[in-house]
Formats: sequence, structure tokens, C-alpha cells
Amino acid sequence: MSSSNTMRTWEVLIDSYVKLPEFFKQVFKNINTAEEDFPYTVYLPKDKNPFTKRNDTIVSIVNERLHIYEKVNDAINEVMFDFKDIDCIERGCVLLHSWLKITGLSEGKLISYKIDFNTVTEKLFKDLVNLIRFPNLKYARLMDTTELSKLDYINTINYKIYSYSIECLTKTEKIVCSIFQPEIFRRINRFSKRKLSPNYSIILTDKELIVIKEEQSKSKTRENYGVVFSFLPIENINKISLESSEEEKSFTLRITTLSNYCSELYYSYDNEANIETLLKNYNESFYKSC
Repeated sequence: MSSSNTMRTWEVLIDSYVKLPEFFKQVFKNINTAEEDFPYTVYLPKDKNPFTKRNDTIVSIVNERLHIYEKVNDAINEVMFDFKDIDCIERGCVLLHSWLKITGLSEGKLISYKIDFNTVTEKLFKDLVNLIRFPNLKYARLMDTTELSKLDYINTINYKIYSYSIECLTKTEKIVCSIFQPEIFRRINRFSKRKLSPNYSIILTDKELIVIKEEQSKSKTRENYGVVFSFLPIENINKISLESSEEEKSFTLRITTLSNYCSELYYSYDNEANIETLLKNYNESFYKSC
């Protein structure tokens, strides 16, 4: 595919009604479309690339709801999430391929909706994610240096994870505690081993649980070029449990939300004390938020 054709599939910010693709204007007729108050809206043009194939799609935020409109033939399919019903926001990036995955209740059912996009337009989706995380925050200012200093220990171990960690924290949050987990490998035999878990950090703030994880390459020779961010609001977490695996020589931290979405993280035995601290602080933070 030529560069000009590739650019035609790049995502664009729509800041007025007149800039909407004609086909999608019908769904905005009952929304305040004054230019100064136009809802945050991103248009994703149709992409025929077999790896990122998608239909024409509009993603828009209106009244603390995320609306996803997809053109399917001559109809529009809509998926809508109330912010309060979103259990996990995942934003990933691997070289030029990025994605956003929203998991939560939509019309009473637990679903996940994934949107693939070009990393060139990543900022559009960073802003979208921040608007969902902090609806009343117009500009996501970085956390102050005093608060960020709580993560200095990660900087001495893995600068890449540290830089990604501070990137996603904002001034409205307070860090309660954090854990850095290096890669975990399982020995298969005397001569080989497999990766059980990549490098990652987990950060508990007073508002959410954040996981920043290296992209786990399927290739044994490739470096981990990517990163995956996961944001889970504290008020939607139902339970955090811990299981020990003698075979893997590791712990499994299982996070379950109110709508039964489940996320699992692996920890090595030498992180046991840190996990116990995380669980203690989570329970204190959770009951304060109830």
C-alpha cells in the first residue's frame, strides 16, 4: 500500500458537525453540535488492510458516555458504554500498530470492544482515554514531582517501564503504592525456558489500578518493542485475590470486577511482601471509596 493510501486510513479528530462524514451526521442530529461545545469525536476511516481491517467508525464522548458507531453496509451499529460501567481501558502500542480495548457493561452485558489505529494518531486516543478516566479534567496535567518520586526505584531498574508509568499519571491522583515485576521465565528443560510474564509495573492510586506491561513478543529473537496500559477504576473492582503456584514458582494476582471481568498478573516469590502491601493498601483505599 502506498504512503498516500495509508494516510487516507489515518484517524482524524472531528471538531464540528460539518466535518462529520455525511453518513454519520444522522446520529448527531439530536446532540448539541455547536462548534464550541462539539463532543470529543474521532473518525476512523475504513481500512482494508488484513491486519487492521475495519469499517468506517466514529468514536464519540457525550454526557459521560462512550458511543461507538460502525458503518456496516447501509446501516449503523452502535455500542455504548456509560463511564461508570467501564471496568477496564486497555491502550496498546507496538511500533506502528496501536489499539484501544474497552471492557465493561453495555446494555447489561459484559463485552469488550477493540479499535485498531495507527500509532501516528496515538495522541487522539490518549486524550480519549483521559477523558474517560477523568471526565471533569479538561487537560491531563502530569503528576507533580514529589508524588512521582515514589516511582524513582523503578527508574533504577527499568527506565522504559518507569517512563511509561509517569506518562499516564495525572495531577488529580495520589500514588498509594506500586510494584515492579521483572520478567518471569519457566524452565522447560535443561536447555530451554519460556517467558511466563514480561516486565511490568502495577500502580495503585486513590482512583484506579494501573498496569503498564511490555508487549510480550511471540518471537524468541525480537525485543519487546511495545507497551500495554490497563486502567481499572477502584470503584468497579470487586475482589483482588492471590494464588500460589509451586510449579511456576510464582503468585497469580487475580483482579475481578463487579461485572465479573477478570485480569491476572504473575508475580515471583521474591515479590511476596510487596504484594501483601498492595493488598493491604487496596483494601484500605477501597473501603474509603465506598
